[in-house]
Amino acid sequence: MASFANRQIFDGGKVFISENNDCSEEFYVCDEKGLVKKFSYFEEFFPKEIYLDTICISFMYLNNIFYVANDEKQVLTWDSTSLEINDIFDFNWHISMFDVSQDSKLISVNHLINQISIFNIETKSLFAFQTLCPIVYQKFHPKKAEFLFLIEDSNAFSIFSTLKLYMLKRFTIIDYLEPKHIWLNTGNMFGMAIKNQIDFYENVIWQKKFTIDLKNDNSPIEILFVSKNDMFVIVVTREKKVHIFNFISFDVIHRIDLKRKSKILSGLVFDNRFLLSYDDGSIQKINTSLISPIPNRNEYSKQLLTKFFDEDKDENIPINTNCSNKDLIKNFKF
Repeated sequence: MASFANRQIFDGGKVFISENNDCSEEFYVCDEKGLVKKFSYFEEFFPKEIYLDTICISFMYLNNIFYVANDEKQVLTWDSTSLEINDIFDFNWHISMFDVSQDSKLISVNHLINQISIFNIETKSLFAFQTLCPIVYQKFHPKKAEFLFLIEDSNAFSIFSTLKLYMLKRFTIIDYLEPKHIWLNTGNMFGMAIKNQIDFYENVIWQKKFTIDLKNDNSPIEILFVSKNDMFVIVVTREKKVHIFNFISFDVIHRIDLKRKSKILSGLVFDNRFLLSYDDGSIQKINTSLISPIPNRNEYSKQLLTKFFDEDKDENIPINTNCSNKDLIKNFKF
């Protein structure tokens, strides 16, 4: 029988997940009351809890600093070691979400009035611009703070230049688009999942380079990952079927049936592992390092514009339906 690790570690309500960029296997979880707990992929609990003593609207950890947006139009920063407040940044309007560039120089703040504020922490300068529709997602490029990616609730996806201060590109999507449908990496590409296909684009020129099409899977893609080492493309459909591709050859490596009905809210990806957070307050951890590539499956080439994944032709690919495998998949609950 399976040995599932399920615990109630928060009192309920919304929780925010942020990776620990100082350690590739750790992540932080913060609830709406400002209670922060640190976790590892390998260990379910750390004894130390941190209480930031503020209402949390949005949360992020970066470069030894906790960033929290509260309900008083502020973004506060704490030193994660001393737990002393470093800075308080005041804004004129209420905040729904924010993001910090990887160099810790820029803060992008989304306000409830269809406005984005970009604050330069070093120069203390502020630039604000209106958006056509409410923003449901914003994220700096992982290495190039010049590019700010935005998703509007009208299903438009835009790239804003923080240097030139104008919109570089805007994609109008005919299908529903969520933050978990977008993948950004540290290189020159980003991916966008629409229905049951993934389009990969090249940054700067904003041109589509290739597509993965799950043409025989009628379930729309619910979340998209590419591992940090750029080895795996991980796709989870709404029916909780996981398809794992080799990102170099595009060979189908593995398929997993997660056997879950809850909605996926967000996730994190490491080199060989990824996490899924669900709307029932649980986290699921999947270890892809236990998956061995299938030899001699060079059916597809990255040279093609479109790669079609056909389940009928790939019937020999193993499907892991035993979700009681505690080494492959672990579950625990907030």
